[in-house]
Amino acid sequence: MPGDPKYAKGPLIDGDQNVLIVSTDLAHSLDDALNVKLSGDPLVLDDPLTEGRLTAVEVDADQVLDDFRSMFEAFDVQKLYSKCFVSHKRSLRSS
Repeated sequence: MPGDPKYAKGPLIDGDQNVLIVSTDLAHSLDDALNVKLSGDPLVLDDPLTEGRLTAVEVDADQVLDDFRSMFEAFDVQKLYSKCFVSHKRSLRSS
């Protein structure tokens, strides 16, 4: 198969570029595609095809959303409104 990395003749990444590939796929298919075990920590792929210039990470989207919700719950919206001189009860539409 021409697109299969095992048939590549040289580095997959040209020049001095580094590439970060991020997946939020719940099925963790990036693991399968790259044939490595990924986690929430970036993993540098150090092989002849990528020459250490490809970094991959699988983000747990549910965990990130939970973390965001926790941070947002701790956020004082009333204080933000007062700093911006805006009433939280004010409508964005004109009456």
